Amino acid sequence: MNVVRPPAARRMPGLAQRQALTSLAHPPQRPGRQRLEERAQRLTGLAKGLAGPDPGFNRLRTVLCATLTIAATIGAEWLFAHFTGALQRPVPPAAAGTALAVHVSLANHGMVVLAITLGAITGLNAVTSVLETSPRDQVAGMLLLLPPLVGALALALAVGSHRVLALWLLPVVLAAGVYWRRFGPAGVRVAPLLFAGYLFGFLVRPLIDVGAIGWLTAEIGVGLAVAIVVCRFWRRPAVFSS
Repeated sequence: MNVVRPPAARRMPGLAQRQALTSLAHPPQRPGRQRLEERAQRLTGLAKGLAGPDPGFNRLRTVLCATLTIAATIGAEWLFAHFTGALQRPVPPAAAGTALAVHVSLANHGMVVLAITLGAITGLNAVTSVLETSPRDQVAGMLLLLPPLVGALALALAVGSHRVLALWLLPVVLAAGVYWRRFGPAGVRVAPLLFAGYLFGFLVRPLIDVGAIGWLTAEIGVGLAVAIVVCRFWRRPAVFSS
């Protein structure tokens, strides 16, 4: 087979001639295009690395869903406390003194933070623990998280004034949650909720009493509502397949 050599390459002996033929067969790429190809290769390698331990990116979707739920719950709880005045004290007039007004403002801010924390914990548990295969079962599973959480919270607020009894009941509640694990996936969700609800009520007992359980239940409901809405539109298709 005869190879047609360019005029310039014919006069170049040995190595120089081969380099000239190679440059003609593979022209050098532009620097900008080469950088784009390198970035594309890096992104492809990163995607393969993520898809290896997480086929279909299901875990990534769950993490994103949980993050979005927490962010949305923060805003929803703030709006709920702002428009309903949940657990908020009326700010005293200026004649009552600046120190008292500052104290009440700080207490009201603490109640808003309490609502945000409670709602975020509820939403996070709902997103990560309820993984049913249909939208109806998903909603039902999330709503079933409400009774154990509210019950443990009310118990802690009721006995919180007796510190010794409250501390003694803490391992009892934890053991009761572990016992519920024998009833399958639904029971597995109860253990962390019982412990979280009781511990939360035990810690906030110096600020509120059991009479505030109605507002606390509403704030838990806000967290569950946000989790239901976010998961309905963000959860991976395999979970919400009909």
